[in-house]
Parts: sequence; structure tokens; C-alpha cells
Amino acid sequence: MGALTAVRPLGARLSPSEMYPAGVAGLSSRFVTLRSGLTVRVVEGGPPDGAPVLLLAGWGGSIYLYRHNLPALADAGFRVLAVDMKGQGLSDKPADGSAYTSAAMTAHALEILDALGLARVRLVGQSMAGKIAANVALEAPARVERLVLIDAVGIGRVRGVSLVRHVPVKWLDVIEPFTSRVTFWAVLRRAYGSLAHFTLRDVEEYYAPTADPNFVRALFLLLRHFDWEMFTREQLARLTMPVLLVVGTEDHLVTPDQVHRMAAALPHAESLVVEGAGHIPNEEAPEAVNRALVRFLSA
Repeated sequence: MGALTAVRPLGARLSPSEMYPAGVAGLSSRFVTLRSGLTVRVVEGGPPDGAPVLLLAGWGGSIYLYRHNLPALADAGFRVLAVDMKGQGLSDKPADGSAYTSAAMTAHALEILDALGLARVRLVGQSMAGKIAANVALEAPARVERLVLIDAVGIGRVRGVSLVRHVPVKWLDVIEPFTSRVTFWAVLRRAYGSLAHFTLRDVEEYYAPTADPNFVRALFLLLRHFDWEMFTREQLARLTMPVLLVVGTEDHLVTPDQVHRMAAALPHAESLVVEGAGHIPNEEAPEAVNRALVRFLSA
């Protein structure tokens, strides 16, 4: 990817009406109010009576992360839904750090299931949301029919997060004004492997939520309060539903070295290893990942 010369003027961002899935046939966007009073954005496609699949994006991500997967799953006959969880995308962003603990994020995900009327679902989580999805399956196993974990926190080790967690909150007043497109370009460059390249549009989509002054603060609070540690083998043994682990071999953020060992602890697990992909293989190798998703979620 070249220099950021083709993006919008400094300070200008995509408006909500311009953001994904604007212009994509077969997908609709709406806002849903949860029992807690928080509002989250939902993108939905596929037949209303299709088997429901819920997609959750990780830290700093949004519904846009699943742009290559939503249409494929809808075309396969699933009722597919993607949600910006609190602190992400266009959803509400509480200012209290207690809203971003692992327990709070798990309860939030269960609230989303309730608000969408999903008694039982095929659940997909990437990165941080992979750990949230697994926690939902541990807490309410009857509600998760099948589980997909994409480069999931808790399955691999997270590099560098312990350093960021000790940054004083007061430093945010200095950090926030310097959060720019270049910041998101650098994060995407770190997240991608050698298999694919992101685009200027990708940078614009991930940068757009910074229009909300609470966005950077929410990401910081997630880093500080979420539990980024590995699952124990005992916890994984309790995930008795079928589980698909998707991992990129060049993931520099959640190390893939533990995946095979952790997969052995899962009673009914299979793995898709994407050579050359980084932390977001569903973006970097969508054809291969979509084939695996459709096959696994259809079983």
C-alpha cells in the first residue's frame, strides 16, 4: 500500500450513511437498543428464516471486518448478522472502565442475543471477540450451536498488551488528538500478513468511528480492563459444541504457536490454518475462509 495521499482532507471522515454496507445489495443496517439501554448497530442479510449466524469483531474493529463474509454467508442461506459491540464502530461507547471487563463484555454479548431474538446461534468471534464468544459459550452453552474462533484471544498469546495496560488514563488527553489515519494504517499494516494488502478505503472505514470523541477512550479502556490471558485447558474442555479455529500463520498480534495445543483440549475442534495470513484471515483470504465457514456452519 502506498502513502496516504488519496484519502479525504484532514479531519474529514466517512459519514455513517457512507460507511459499509452502503450500496451493498442484500444487506441492511439498523440500530438496536439493549436491555441495558445501550444502542448497537446491526447489519443483517440472508433469508429471515435461515439458521442464524452472529459475527463479532475484535478490538478496534467493526462490522466492516466481515465485509467479505456477510454476503457469502447470506448467499449460502444463513440469516447472518454482524454487530458493532459497545465501544466499537457506531455503537454506544460507555466512559466507565467497568463496562469493558470480560464479564461485562460477555453479559453485553448475551444482551445482544436477547435483543435480536436469538435463542440459539452459530457464533463467530475474531481476536478479542473470539474470547468473548468463547465466554458466551462457557456461560450459556445451550445458546451456542457452533463456535468459530478467528485468531482468538485466549487461544493464542497477545503480544504487547501488558505494556499498554500500564499507561496512565490521563495520558489519553495527549494521545487522542494525535490519533489519525496514519495510526490506523500502522495498525492494519501490523495486523496483515504477507498474503494480501489493505486499501485506502479500508483505512477510511476503520478511521471513521473516531468521529465519536469516546472511541479512542473506549479502545484504551478495553486494553486496560479486558482479560487478555489464555484460557486454561479445563475451560476449553467445557466447550463441548463443535469449534472451528481459524488462524493465520503470520499473526503478529495473537501468536499462533499455541493453537494446536489448545485445539487438543477442545472436545470437538478442527482448524483452518491460512498460510501467509496475519491477524484477520477472513479479510486477507476470504475465499478460503468463506468455504470453511459455510461448510462448518452448515453441518
